[in-house]
Amino acid sequence: MDLILNINKEKFISSFDVVRFLRRKFGEKRIGFKGTLDPFAEGVLPIFTGSFTKIIPYVDDSLKEYSFDIQLGIETDTLDVTGDVIKRMDYPNKIESDNLEEIVRVNFIDEYIQKIPEFSAVKIRGVPSYKLARKGEEIESRSKIVKIFGFTLLSADNGVISGSIKVSPGFYVRQFASDLGRVLGTCASLSNLRRERSGFFGIEDSVGMKNANEKTSLDIRDVLGKNMKIMNISDEIAKDLKNGRSISNDDTHEGLCLALNENQSRCFIVRSSSGMIKTERMIY
Repeated sequence: MDLILNINKEKFISSFDVVRFLRRKFGEKRIGFKGTLDPFAEGVLPIFTGSFTKIIPYVDDSLKEYSFDIQLGIETDTLDVTGDVIKRMDYPNKIESDNLEEIVRVNFIDEYIQKIPEFSAVKIRGVPSYKLARKGEEIESRSKIVKIFGFTLLSADNGVISGSIKVSPGFYVRQFASDLGRVLGTCASLSNLRRERSGFFGIEDSVGMKNANEKTSLDIRDVLGKNMKIMNISDEIAKDLKNGRSISNDDTHEGLCLALNENQSRCFIVRSSSGMIKTERMIY
């Protein structure tokens, strides 16, 4: 079964729990997702089944948007409410909205070097970091450059900062919460997190995993059309592409394209270059 689903993941289940549920529901072993969501987080989780698992590397997720609540004065070992409290500090009684937005703009907007949390899915020697952290093993500190494209403050009352943030892939909102607390002269942990958008996939169009079915599946042309050209091909060209042949192409477009024949029985990711197209990935 070939489906593209925009799942609204519930709180306190893992992304892999969603996969396991859908495998049982659809009787399909080939199921994957784009972008892990922490168990305590909710929101957009793009799911791909069957042959559509092949398009996961080509799905654009260059912009992600989250809404969040940050609790000041408490730090946990996981940097969110699921962890054990390891530090408590006083925090500013009153934070002016204008001041906080300026602090974020000066310290974080655009690029900043973000530490990768120990409790993350990043693998170390083939083992997810969070599994090593749970065993108490020492993990070498690592960091990377991430981007914040936009920040909106909704409220900052009684030690809780609520807002929304637009970021690059691989951004850890938990670590941002901790870093923001440090800049404010205290500590902090994430208390709520919801992914509102991941590229094409928005929360407004999402469905619960129990309501997911063929009718809620998205059109591959809509999903990939944001970042690649749609190319209509004949059955004859589809046959040649299936057999690995390069095909002459009058189109001047350069780069990846989604190629489908008239009845959509054949689907390819192709690369167009110098007047030729060649199969990069056969979807079905």
